[in-house]
Amino acid sequence: MIVKVDISQVIETERAAVKHLEREVPQQMLRIAKQAATDERRGHSYQNRTGDLQRSTQATEVRADENAVEIDLVAGMEYASHVNRRGYMIIDETAARAAQEMEFFFDGATL
Repeated sequence: MIVKVDISQVIETERAAVKHLEREVPQQMLRIAKQAATDERRGHSYQNRTGDLQRSTQATEVRADENAVEIDLVAGMEYASHVNRRGYMIIDETAARAAQEMEFFFDGATL
């Protein structure tokens, strides 16, 4: 007696799930990082004279390869690190919250 088992539907479902994750992970990471940038722009305590530092605070595009998916929260002016060291920015806190939210969002999403 031979019993054939057709797992083509399982394989199709798995492929669909992987494609969904490949789209969903970067989209959600970008959403979370953009919110972190907005939180920094709204919550900093430096005097916003020119608006340059505030405007330069952005989330980068998501970078992905077979080993990692990454995104950065960037304050793009060269004096940003000085302002941050002096305690006038909350970018470290917003980045940490974003990382925590990403971990929470994707907890259990691994295949």
